Parts: sequence; structure tokens; C-alpha cells
Amino acid sequence: MAGVISLDVNMTEEYIAAACKNNNVYITHIKSIGLNEAMDKEVKIDQVAKGFHSGSITVIDCAVQRPLIVTLSWEDSTIRIWNYYKNTCEQAKLFSGADDAPLNKSTRPLLTVAIHPAGYYMAVGYLDRIRLFHILHNGTWFFRNIDIRNCSKIKFSTGGQWFAAADSKHLYLYNSYTLQRIGSPEKLPSVNVSDLRFNAQDTCIAVSFSYGFIAWYETRG
Repeated sequence: MAGVISLDVNMTEEYIAAACKNNNVYITHIKSIGLNEAMDKEVKIDQVAKGFHSGSITVIDCAVQRPLIVTLSWEDSTIRIWNYYKNTCEQAKLFSGADDAPLNKSTRPLLTVAIHPAGYYMAVGYLDRIRLFHILHNGTWFFRNIDIRNCSKIKFSTGGQWFAAADSKHLYLYNSYTLQRIGSPEKLPSVNVSDLRFNAQDTCIAVSFSYGFIAWYETRG
């Protein structure tokens, strides 16, 4: 548990809560502390909502067929999968740099994430490639790589049959199930892509840029 910055007791004085520097909150029953016992006694604590990001959330995406939201924090280099029916974090995964190097601005590998509308797998953009993961009840299982470096944005289509990915120069379209690229990459007018979005019929993709420009590209499937 990270350094404690605040403590509080509930109105009935049965439970004590601790807020920590990493944004997590822990709760324990006061009787379990054993104030008259040895100080080295192990105390059982429960983590509220199974944890939170310790840095700001950089990317968020929502599934349609399952009550799941995926969030990515570039600062703490983690991806979390949340169940918004249960209001809990179901899974959390830390992605370290090469050879588990300490995290700093040059070794944080995560750039973006997108979850399939069905909620059973996700695409994660890294500095060196895109990785696809199946989302299981007890964790995530790596499936396949796609060699696109510095992929800053990924988005699945409305129906889930395609996903789009953008790096600093091109827009790519892939089949979500075979992972085959569809057509040739589209040249982007700027490196500052801020978002990708399919229309309701999945016939075109809107690409927005940080300076306010929006470009439309037709899908070819």
C-alpha cells in the first residue's frame, strides 16, 4: 500500500478508511487492528472498487454488449477494465517499459486503447506496435501484434467488423476478426490526430485534428 495521506472513521466507529498517494482508498474493521496487540500483527484491508488510476486518464472507451469501460493512463502506464453495473474495477494491468525498466517519459509504452463493441477483446497502441488482447473473466490474453509504430488513436466500427488506427502519417483500416488490412493506408494531412469516429452505418470514418480540422474517409470493405 502506498503512503497514507488521510484517515477517517465512520459514524459508528466500526471501520477506518485510509486514502493513499496513489489515489486508492482502503477500508478495514477497527477490531481487526488490535490496538492492544503487537504492532507487527498483519491487518486485513479491503480496497475500494478494486483500485483506481494513480495518474490522469488519457483514453476511455465503452463496450456495447457488455457493461464494460476500458481506461488508459499514460502517467501510471496501466489499463483498467471497469464494470459500470457493479461500479468496480474488474481488471488492472501494468505495462512497463522494455526489460521492465523503471517508468519515465521515455519508457512509458502505452499510447491508446479501444474495446470491441462486444466487449470481449481490445486493441492497445504501443510505441512500437498494436497488440490485440482477449478479455477473459480472470484476465487478458494476448492474441496478435500489428506492426504500426506510434499508433496514437484506435477505434472499432459501430458494428465491430472493422477497426481504424492512426499513426503520425497514415490512417489504416483492418478487419476486426481476420486482422487483414483493408485497402491502402490513407495519407493524413496532419500528425495531430485527436479522435477517430465511424458513422452509424460504418460507411465512413471521421478524423479530427487538434487544430479543429475534420477529414472524412470512405470505408472499403
